[in-house]
Amino acid sequence: MGGRADRFSQLRPSASASLRSTAALLLLGWVLHGLGIAWTTLLHTVAVLALLTGTAVLLFWMHTSAGRGPQGPPADRS
Repeated sequence: MGGRADRFSQLRPSASASLRSTAALLLLGWVLHGLGIAWTTLLHTVAVLALLTGTAVLLFWMHTSAGRGPQGPPADRS
């Protein structure tokens, strides 16, 4: 079968990877806060980075899906 859903499920991180990433982010936040950076500054920075990443992913998705026409990708047309 295979399809778009299969490709996206392969990109999903495992639970342990998500836990490690969360722990690393919390540790980084704790260290930066210890250096005198306010929590609100850290949260605003994370929010801006999340918005930028989301925008980049959306633009990439729009770019790749725009290459496909009603008949599929250009290479499939014969």
